[in-house]
Amino acid sequence: MYPLLSCYTKINSRWTKGFNLRSETIKILKDSIAKTLLDIGLGKDFMTKNPKANAAKKKQK
Repeated sequence: MYPLLSCYTKINSRWTKGFNLRSETIKILKDSIAKTLLDIGLGKDFMTKNPKANAAKKKQK
């Protein structure tokens, strides 16, 4: 193996632990944002009023 490539093969264990925490954090943030939108009265229809979101949904169908 070339000596220049050896530094790229090492894995930092702190980075791999961060991936698991990041997915849990994203789930918590999604729940928190949904709760906040409901609390301020925007509800589930908030994103359906956005024309870009409607266009994206139509393209997916």
